[in-house]
Amino acid sequence: MKRLALFFTFLCSILNINCFSQASKVENEPVFSDGKYQVQSDRVFFEVDTTVFTVKLINPENKLDYQKYKILRTNELGFTDIAKPDEVSLMEFARFLSDDEKVEKVIYNSIGSYDMTPNDSLLGNQWHLSVIRAFDAWDYTTGSPNIVIGVLDSGSDWMHPDLGIGNDSFQNIFLNSGEDVWTNPDDPTTGNGIDDDNNGYIDDWKGWNFADNNNNSRGIYFHGTFVAGIVSAKTNNITGIAGIAGGNHNIGSRILPYCVGNSAPLSAVIDDAILAAVNEGARVIQFSLQVGQTSAIDAALSYAASRGVIIICASGNGGYPYVYYPASDSNVIAVGAINQSNQRVSSSNYGHKLALVAPGVDIYSTTLNSTYTTSSGTSFAAPQVSAVVALMLSRNPTLSRSDVETILYQTAQKVGGYNYQSGYPYGTWNNEMGYGLVDAYAAIQLACTY
Repeated sequence: MKRLALFFTFLCSILNINCFSQASKVENEPVFSDGKYQVQSDRVFFEVDTTVFTVKLINPENKLDYQKYKILRTNELGFTDIAKPDEVSLMEFARFLSDDEKVEKVIYNSIGSYDMTPNDSLLGNQWHLSVIRAFDAWDYTTGSPNIVIGVLDSGSDWMHPDLGIGNDSFQNIFLNSGEDVWTNPDDPTTGNGIDDDNNGYIDDWKGWNFADNNNNSRGIYFHGTFVAGIVSAKTNNITGIAGIAGGNHNIGSRILPYCVGNSAPLSAVIDDAILAAVNEGARVIQFSLQVGQTSAIDAALSYAASRGVIIICASGNGGYPYVYYPASDSNVIAVGAINQSNQRVSSSNYGHKLALVAPGVDIYSTTLNSTYTTSSGTSFAAPQVSAVVALMLSRNPTLSRSDVETILYQTAQKVGGYNYQSGYPYGTWNNEMGYGLVDAYAAIQLACTY
């Protein structure tokens, strides 16, 4: 046995590697399984966080070389978090850290879970959540209130208890801090009658109704409320449904409700609504509509895109081999619909400008009068993508518009048995599926590496 140990030491020396330092310093050596590195703790395997290592220093006063590492944070107990360089593999960097004479211990970090199985009473009606892998995505984030989604639609009913104030103390409706609070939070007429933030809209504390030019953004048609619920109905609050970016019994990503037409969208106001949403701080603009193209809307879309806003729109429900405007605009992500068999819904528009698909049949969501209903169409596929983008930005708010598009397209699921062809900028693409089915889990995983 002694001879074997001596031979091993000799072998290490002639190969110029430190055979003992890593083994003795690494706290939780990972295993590679199911296509990813995992560490075990209490008989449970967790996915390794491939972006950051933690090291314990032998002497906390003997600092690491800041030119050698990208140090994220340190603490008084002698632990330091270090970003792994993109060009170095996980194991290589672990060895590199182990060979540092200042390091006592190298720790592989893991990505855990909140163990959240939402308790929303109508969750069983939301078949689309598992298809886009929302449950897995929620291990990373359930939506940040710092991410605002402008829902430009028929209005969103902020009195619905699964969106606004209900039996809980929070809401997922964006409240404009530049305006005075209404005396009665359920009555838009109880504002102070002053445009406090000088944005051109008086008392727009809870969005704006561009169709009627007033501050009652609730709307009289179910469509916008339905879209808003898919994006950010309050999640894990016992009540109703689970929004994809709806939080975890706390504030999720917030809906900025704009009515751009009561029973039908009005092209004359859409450009103004886009500009207002951008200027109010929306990171995402959600459209589920089509109108005739105008240079005014073109300019507004370009303005939004130039400021990093991600714009998503339904492809349309005519069953045509082209997508409707504004989904056809180059600044917009066009989303089509699939059914429970991962096939294109026959009425879902498709063609060379289609980017992604999401479930669009028998979708269950919020509607007027504090109730719920089922509906179908690309209108209700697009907000699923908007919500996934909200989750991505919640986890990594530094993502650019280009980053978001790249991640969405590269992680899309190639479903339905369609022929996805190569030669496209972000991987394989199909005329009826675009880059594929949006994958919330894979998208957030990749977003964490940017």
